Amino acid sequence: MGTTTFLQDVRKVKWKSINHAYGTSENIRTALVKLWNISQNIEAIKSEEDAKKCNHKFRKSLDVVEGFLHHQGTIYESTIEAIPFLIKLIPRFPFHQQKEIIFLLHNFSKGQTYYMQHESFFNNWRSYTEEEYQELVVEEKKVIEKMYWVFDQYINDLLFFWDKLDNENNQDANYGNLLGIILLLVANLVERNPKSAVSFESWFKKAKQSKIWNLKNTSKEITTVRCYVLEMLKKTSPHLPSHFSLLQEKALQIAKYPNHLEQEKIISLCALLYLNSYTTQFDEIILPLVENVATIERGFEDDFLYLSIYISFDKYIALSLAKLPTIYKSNNLFE
Repeated sequence: MGTTTFLQDVRKVKWKSINHAYGTSENIRTALVKLWNISQNIEAIKSEEDAKKCNHKFRKSLDVVEGFLHHQGTIYESTIEAIPFLIKLIPRFPFHQQKEIIFLLHNFSKGQTYYMQHESFFNNWRSYTEEEYQELVVEEKKVIEKMYWVFDQYINDLLFFWDKLDNENNQDANYGNLLGIILLLVANLVERNPKSAVSFESWFKKAKQSKIWNLKNTSKEITTVRCYVLEMLKKTSPHLPSHFSLLQEKALQIAKYPNHLEQEKIISLCALLYLNSYTTQFDEIILPLVENVATIERGFEDDFLYLSIYISFDKYIALSLAKLPTIYKSNNLFE
């Protein structure tokens, strides 16, 4: 998208007639224009001092967008109008600034509207009658539905992160980091609006075809991307059952890689988060890992251990009653 088109499209939006947390939204138009202008000058940066000044300007403009469009977790009509422009800006910035924009979009995907988020307040203080409050909620639900629709329309513009991850043996942690956040964003949207699943088929196709599944000796960052993909498949499989079989297929594929504890963590996490459906093949992989106290003490992070035991309590009471006390005691979980 050229400068003229971006700026024209920004100015076409009737920012004065739509609200954010503090009133009408002309300042959002200004902030988006400034972000575009900053992106135009990225290549001209020659010194560390110039980079600091550029980042300061970027942060100042993005703070306006974040503070007014995602105030205390709430979103507004102007939030939705800004989404396409933020997505179009992402490829124009370097990694650390891309990450900030993607995090903001991720937060938008989890956002709630004002009256829906403050339901207990309005109920307790009786600011409105029940009928009046419900009328406001009905109108706000239209805003949420519009947000889903806008994400559905524009999220595929970020598919290029898959290509960056796969092409030229590029295992750069940056791409994996950013892609992981986007995958969580996709999972959030499908969980909250199952109808979105159809719009994200291209993401699932890329996940299935990605080279990351066939890399046996990889960085921690790529291992983390696998974990994010499996989490996305887990969250979306209730709405797209074929994803559960893919979840099992990929988890078992990675499980076959020997002597790779990071990958074993992924398999464990994936399986334990889907206890009710996983097969005996998973038991054969997971139980020895969780029951082996020496392995846990040597290689498993505490948070992961607690998560595994918490989620799997009933399962392992049934399958491994004798060894559970040893695991708990060895890790001081009763203290």
